[in-house]
Amino acid sequence: MSVVGDLARSFLKRVKTTGNENLMAICPFHRKPDGSEEQNPSFSINTLNGLWFCHSCHTRGNFYTFLRSLGISHTEITRDYQYVLDEASQHVPAAPNPYNLVEPTEEPLHESILGLFDYYPDLMRDWGFPPDLCQMFGVGFDERHMRVTFPLRDLSGRLVGISGRSVNGEGKRYKVYDKEYLDFGLPERKTEKRALVWNAHEAVVALALEPDPLARRLVLVEGFKAAMRVAQSGISAVVALLGSYMTTEQWYFIEHTGTSVCLMFDNNPAGRSGTFESAKRLLTSTRELRFVEYNAEQPSDLTPEEVLAAVAAAPLFSSWYQRLTPPIFTY
Repeated sequence: MSVVGDLARSFLKRVKTTGNENLMAICPFHRKPDGSEEQNPSFSINTLNGLWFCHSCHTRGNFYTFLRSLGISHTEITRDYQYVLDEASQHVPAAPNPYNLVEPTEEPLHESILGLFDYYPDLMRDWGFPPDLCQMFGVGFDERHMRVTFPLRDLSGRLVGISGRSVNGEGKRYKVYDKEYLDFGLPERKTEKRALVWNAHEAVVALALEPDPLARRLVLVEGFKAAMRVAQSGISAVVALLGSYMTTEQWYFIEHTGTSVCLMFDNNPAGRSGTFESAKRLLTSTRELRFVEYNAEQPSDLTPEEVLAAVAAAPLFSSWYQRLTPPIFTY
């Protein structure tokens, strides 16, 4: 164990090693809504560079911010732990350049692979998504792995991967395919998700064709179902982050659409955290930022009519935020 890992372990609870360089533990920086401590380890920290991330509350930082967040003063850190910070800094990777959007490291998949999944999933029918909408988004069903399939495309619309949603509860609920391709006679591949913005290639066209500048709003959601429900309401300019956390590459794309953005994340702790973290970035660049209010756990729980009404009535984020007590952050 490195000096970084040894020191981190001394401050954490229920620590376990994952892989060669990471620790998982109870997050020391958040609690459940009832005030009790989390029971499942969700906090990950790299034992070489000290970079950390909580998969539950979505806070992140370097080893200095880790120590400061624990209540250790700058003076104490400099006096007692500077040698640890120096060790960590030697292993910190170079900061990503948002102007170099990630391109596939492999050739795009041939469109014909979607023919393997050319079925209308019963689960999509149960969720209220008709066959024509599923066909429009390329949604299908993988009988071999028992998963609803969603094609992953880059900003140019090229097919770069497949994501599958389990229907039998086995494995991860959502999984980006890697070894699954072997079962279809294709080589294993890894799809880099951090630059993917689902439906971006269609949304930019919808924004460009919108004749009314005031109507050019990009609706930003978390996942596939939410994006499809928004599209079902008649709003074509909708994209999904494939999670509640916005990466640098995703932010760069959203900023450069040059349009208003409506945040419509899930109504749960992860979604609310993602809303605030995304707002911190977008408030400094986006022309207009709005927050979509709705009474359900996630957008896909609404009817298309309810989605349309909620987006149309979305207040400016600043107006909505001022009604919160207590405030979450200062901008």
